[in-house]
Amino acid sequence: MDEAQVKPLIIAKLTYECGGVRREKLSAQLFDDVLELSGSGFSRTMKLNTISAVQASNYSVYVRHNKGDITLSMLGHLYEDFVRHFIRAYNEIVFNESLMSEKPHFEAEGQYVSPSGETAPAVFRICETALVVLPQTHALVRIPFCLIASVQSEPYRLTIDDKMGRRYVLQKLGFSTDSFLREFKAREAQLVRQTKEKLGGISPVSDALARLMMEGLVVSEDSIRAVSAPFADALTAKLTEQIPQEYSYLKSVSGSLAAGIKRGLMGSLTGESIILLAPAANKVIMESLGETAAATYVFDMGDMPWGAFLPAFNESMLAVNFRREPIYMSDETLSSDKHEAYRNAIVRCPSLKKLRSQFLGRVMHSGFDAWKHSLDAYIK
Repeated sequence: MDEAQVKPLIIAKLTYECGGVRREKLSAQLFDDVLELSGSGFSRTMKLNTISAVQASNYSVYVRHNKGDITLSMLGHLYEDFVRHFIRAYNEIVFNESLMSEKPHFEAEGQYVSPSGETAPAVFRICETALVVLPQTHALVRIPFCLIASVQSEPYRLTIDDKMGRRYVLQKLGFSTDSFLREFKAREAQLVRQTKEKLGGISPVSDALARLMMEGLVVSEDSIRAVSAPFADALTAKLTEQIPQEYSYLKSVSGSLAAGIKRGLMGSLTGESIILLAPAANKVIMESLGETAAATYVFDMGDMPWGAFLPAFNESMLAVNFRREPIYMSDETLSSDKHEAYRNAIVRCPSLKKLRSQFLGRVMHSGFDAWKHSLDAYIK
């Protein structure tokens, strides 16, 4: 950064606390990507992308950082302006690191009510696969369209319930309400059409089935069959034809498979992949069809029931666009600079961290007998 050319977003005086050390009357200069703190005998430059969480309340800003939690306070009359600039800059960093590579289709300002009941001014962005909320008081919230269960529209207010039982309220949108809702419905309809096109090569797909199996969501075979038995039969036939031995094995060890579709599962243009999850005892086997990377992944559910593991798996994998590297990479590999976005995603997403802890190992496709033998060892 060339400070002679780049002006800070805001300059303020504040009190800094970290690790039991308190420093008063520090000068704080906030830029798009860093916060610079300086005072008598003290200097610190904090990159915003090293922050895992931020919360503003009671006239203080609480920062969760990998080198120790930080409290910024005593901002005086600049408190609201500092919070607005600081958290907005942080949220823009998180948005750009979200691994989605998505640009906003529509943006509006209003008031956000979180699932816990917190209220804050916010920016609402409709992106390709998700609604993104950037509140002024805490970190952004990403709501994938495939996880939305229902939307209720009232004058100047939208209430969104997701499939995890959480409720999000977008209100005080003013004159942007109609345009926002129109774009929201248009993006959802586009995703339904895209899902129908991708699944249509297997069997004709209704809107109801496309919403159930919207890209990025893995759902149980029983749920698929309840909506469309012909599609469930066609999917079984396709899998039986293309991976006959592997699919027969997965069916033999599991009583309830789940399936979904995802484009570019490895983060590149690898085409569509059919994702299979097979619970076996207290383990879950993850297989995919349609990729060049040939490996099967095994997770430990522990005491977690299958009905709880599946939605948690979806939420965790959606957080990294179904990239698998954040799941299987060693801590040492993840520590490299090029994997900084993965490390941050793990820290910011508790469910992803949980899934990583449940990962047991990978089994390469080096022949069916060796593959089966390795999976048998995990299951038994």
